[in-house]
Amino acid sequence: MQQFAIFADIISLRRRHNSLGPIRAVGEDLINLKFQLNKISDVMLTYGGIRALNISNLAASAYGLSLGFL
Repeated sequence: MQQFAIFADIISLRRRHNSLGPIRAVGEDLINLKFQLNKISDVMLTYGGIRALNISNLAASAYGLSLGFL
């Protein structure tokens, strides 16, 4: 009789686990979405930093050239 109770508990746990399927899937999708957004943000920050550095170098070069012509 106790074996049947254990088996019933296992079935009950499995049903509860399966009933959380859509919630679990949405949670995993949200985590994946957050990870992708973080990667995009990192790329944008890196690109923005490189672009700002290039503009700074360009401005410094232009300033240096203008001093050379004086």
